[in-house]
Amino acid sequence: MCLQDERVWLYEHLKQMVDAQVESLVNELNAQEGEASVLLNELNTQWKTYISQVSIIRSIFMYLERDYMLQNGLKTITDLCYTAFKNALEKVPEVLERLVSSVLHLINQERSEEMDHRLALKDVNNILTTLGLYWKYFEPKFLKETQEFFEKESKAKSEAMRVPEYLRHVEKRMKEEYNRLTTYLDPSTSSPVMQLLESHLIAQRVEFLLEKGLKDHFDNNRIEDFKRMYALFQKCDQLEPLKVEFAKVLKERGKEIVSNQENRKEIIPNLLQLRTKVNSISSEAFKSNYEFKFAIKGAWENFMNLNSKIAELCAQDLDNHLRKSGKYNLRDEEFENHVKEIIELFRYISAKDIFEAFYQKKLAKRLLLEKSRSDEAEKSVIAKLKAECGSTFTNRIHNMYKDIETSKLLMESFREAHESQLSSLDIDFNVVTLTGSVWPPQPKSTVTLPSRLLSLQSLYNQFYTQSIKRRVLSWQASMSHCVLKANFKSSVKDLCVSLHQAVILLLYNSQDSMSFGSILSSINISEEIAKREILPLTMKKHRILTKTGKSSETSPEDLFTLNQNFASKFRRIVINSLQIKETKQETNETIEKVISERQYIIDAAIVRIMKTRKKLSHNELVSEVFSQLQFPLQSSDVKKRIENLIERDYLERDENNRALYHYIS
Repeated sequence: MCLQDERVWLYEHLKQMVDAQVESLVNELNAQEGEASVLLNELNTQWKTYISQVSIIRSIFMYLERDYMLQNGLKTITDLCYTAFKNALEKVPEVLERLVSSVLHLINQERSEEMDHRLALKDVNNILTTLGLYWKYFEPKFLKETQEFFEKESKAKSEAMRVPEYLRHVEKRMKEEYNRLTTYLDPSTSSPVMQLLESHLIAQRVEFLLEKGLKDHFDNNRIEDFKRMYALFQKCDQLEPLKVEFAKVLKERGKEIVSNQENRKEIIPNLLQLRTKVNSISSEAFKSNYEFKFAIKGAWENFMNLNSKIAELCAQDLDNHLRKSGKYNLRDEEFENHVKEIIELFRYISAKDIFEAFYQKKLAKRLLLEKSRSDEAEKSVIAKLKAECGSTFTNRIHNMYKDIETSKLLMESFREAHESQLSSLDIDFNVVTLTGSVWPPQPKSTVTLPSRLLSLQSLYNQFYTQSIKRRVLSWQASMSHCVLKANFKSSVKDLCVSLHQAVILLLYNSQDSMSFGSILSSINISEEIAKREILPLTMKKHRILTKTGKSSETSPEDLFTLNQNFASKFRRIVINSLQIKETKQETNETIEKVISERQYIIDAAIVRIMKTRKKLSHNELVSEVFSQLQFPLQSSDVKKRIENLIERDYLERDENNRALYHYIS
């Protein structure tokens, strides 16, 4: 027929036959009754039959397609048949409406976990996509219903579920929607659907999730829930409120710890626990996000500086672990890890000068009383402090060690020079010679030494003045200590005591009992020091002396008697433990000294700034001082120092503007 020039007639009749066939199919669909699945199954059946018929028609009319249709710019037979099916469906809107509604109904059943219709829905959506009906008729309604579904679900689930359950539900819903999108929906629908899900189930519930869930997650260390929350918030660009709220909760919990005045011993352990928890959350849940780490750092710096005692407590903790034996005697690896943790806490402290003062004072006691864990441990801590704060921070500490080394060399020379005198006295005599400007000041006290000790002291004085010119020795009794051999009825004991305690006990070589007044007059020390030193000798644990009288206070009439029946399972008895402990008075003096030194640092900073700038307003000068100094500072502190410098003629006020300062050269 094509060769007989009947191509046009043949083409037109073919179109008519196809139109008639698809119209019949659509009418059958329109007449179909029953559930949504029945209608969709009928469509799938008809479509499969129709596709098969189209294939046969194309085979029969292949010559017509090639010789006439393609040559004249007409559609291929396949496209012709698809277009006819599409047009037939569009002519009967109620059929198309029922098809779309049926697909949406089955999707809602799937979302409600009632039934699995994936295969049927995949076939139907392939038909709609092939016919070009998917984007015009199905997708807009699908997105609208999806939005309504997520709105209702978000409201219902947030009211009925706790935050961890809600997060797990959202995570599950996201996986289901992703599977749905990849299984039977067009890829172009993926982005708007996920945006709707993230908006309604996460972004619009951020306040609820943070308010109801964050503190619970934090307090119970729910790292998996934090991971889930971070991942979900990241998807909808809501990490900023999570970061802010997490830092707020961290500040609250940190403030609770540092404000604990009842049990100060627990502050550092609790801070270390908090640090471990926060580091785990940051690395595992927040993936070491830089912005989160910066916010966490700010929170730590905030509450760590609310309590001025934190710097002292950090120094005390290091002292506990750097001392010999005791309950803090950790293995080397554990010790190193603990020091790193304390250095991390120290990093957040502004009052590093207070830490430095206490650390140096406690180091001095460890070195002088020979209570240090080991030189390696001490040097490890110093190296970490140097890495954290620079060499200026540790210069004095290094000089303290130099003094110890120099003292050892001096003692070797002294023993060689006076070997015969030392052997005749039968005393293991050792002197640590220190540079006064390097070591923390010690409380001064005088004591009348026994003749043998006095002769050794004079001998060393003579040796030192001959060896070291232009230097004068000043003997410090407060940190001196002795080991006395004591013969009790049951056994011989080595008593580790302070110099003051040793002098008291040596009095009992000539008598068994002495009044407190007699002891004072014999050794010539203050009553306050004598009371503090004699008390440990009368305690139940190491009762070397017995005291008459029931009063807890010591008076000059009280009688102290040597306890000849003293017994202990240990050969070596340590009694001078009070020497290494910090008294309340010493603590206050250390803090006062630091505050006093800060005044000079503020003065130097003000003069340095004004010398460079020549003139500055009050606010500008205060701001510059704050930017240069590291320790905590109040505006009133700077104002006082400015007034002081004006009085000392370093600065002057402007004649016309009293808030403007000039540098006096």
